[in-house]
Amino acid sequence: MSQDSSGIGKQFEKDLAEEFGLELVVGSGNQFHSKLDLQGKEARWSLKATSKSSASIKVSDIVEAIQACTNIVGDGSIPLWAYRIDGHDMVMMRKEDFIEFQKGELQLIKQDMDDKYEQRSTRASVPRLLRDE
Repeated sequence: MSQDSSGIGKQFEKDLAEEFGLELVVGSGNQFHSKLDLQGKEARWSLKATSKSSASIKVSDIVEAIQACTNIVGDGSIPLWAYRIDGHDMVMMRKEDFIEFQKGELQLIKQDMDDKYEQRSTRASVPRLLRDE
């Protein structure tokens, strides 16, 4: 996990794990068998976070994630990459996996995401001053 000194990387891991119903990978990045940051729902996630206005997508990060999923110690999971850049979250995946996802053949996050999305959308439509918090 790439992060700056404010700890946004660890927070990004926690946020995505909770929101998507994923597990944190214990010892991620420092052991050969614990690659990437999150796992679950047939996928392994590589996360990067920065408070800057841009971030680079490195070939080495892409290769690391693909190998962690498909090499001899890989588990056959789908590699995914998520970036938190200046407070904006983005997800990247291989084209062939995206095609399978679009066909409905992959379920990469927990099922009740639609309910949470609907709740957030409804809450966001109410002006902040009128919300019960």
